[in-house]
Amino acid sequence: MKVTKKKCEKILAPYRFGKVRSVVRLTSGFTNSNFKVATKKGNYVLRFFRAQSLEEIQYEIKLYAKLKEEKFPAAYPVPDHNADYIQHLSKGYAVVYPFIEGKEPLPRKKTVRGIARAMARLHSIKGWKKLQRPNPYVIEGCQAVIKKFKQAKYQHPELFDFVRKETALLQKPLSTKLPKGFIHGDLYTDNTLFKGKKLMAMLDFECACTDSLLIDVGTTINGFCFKKNRLDEKLYTLMIKEYQKIRPLTKQEIKLLPYYVHWGSFIWVCWHLEMALNNKAPENLKRAKYLMERIKNLSVINGS
Repeated sequence: MKVTKKKCEKILAPYRFGKVRSVVRLTSGFTNSNFKVATKKGNYVLRFFRAQSLEEIQYEIKLYAKLKEEKFPAAYPVPDHNADYIQHLSKGYAVVYPFIEGKEPLPRKKTVRGIARAMARLHSIKGWKKLQRPNPYVIEGCQAVIKKFKQAKYQHPELFDFVRKETALLQKPLSTKLPKGFIHGDLYTDNTLFKGKKLMAMLDFECACTDSLLIDVGTTINGFCFKKNRLDEKLYTLMIKEYQKIRPLTKQEIKLLPYYVHWGSFIWVCWHLEMALNNKAPENLKRAKYLMERIKNLSVINGS
């Protein structure tokens, strides 16, 4: 995706930031692209949403408002001169965020401490029932992907077999009722900014929803406690210890946590694999295989 200064100035006109001095691509994920835009009034991040619906983005804006009330460390969207947060483009939407200084962290003790406590704070926020949103990433979605295998243009036998077995393994644990609340949904290192040991901001709430809190714990362990695609037991133990200083896990959550660590990777195996069923999607396929190997390297769970 190419973004010029002229294009940025047109999109940012309602903000009255003045002349755009430079535009630098930051990241481009599978569903959005981010650019650092330097203007007369400061630096900002311009995010282009390529896949999310207007309703999904509006939910994210409302959630940010709630997080701001709680003084939670996040990059809150910036309203334009008309108090609008979402810019409607010919293809998709754009939202402006402040540019926050910081770096994507490495999986280390100091960053695990910071993210564990922040996650527990997020999970402790009250009033989530007034801002509910169903989780789009559920085990039923994996079952739907399996139904597409037979007619898929591109066959991936090893992945297909793995997905069938893992879905069967996780069906019951993921159907168990557990404590619910706000969850980030995609809490990997690239969705956080740190300065040393301090968490500057939790980013990218596009997957945020209300569901079992253990989903976030399992996902965040995947994001912060793996080195060379293998679970670091010391970081894993530290993550749980620091998290429980703010929000103690129930006995049932502790029992089921290993399954949710599986799920933290497995849901993305299914997501990426689906992209590669009827399209040549080498990057998606590569990611699916990488995460499959991660899960296979985990400790044995009930014969898995």
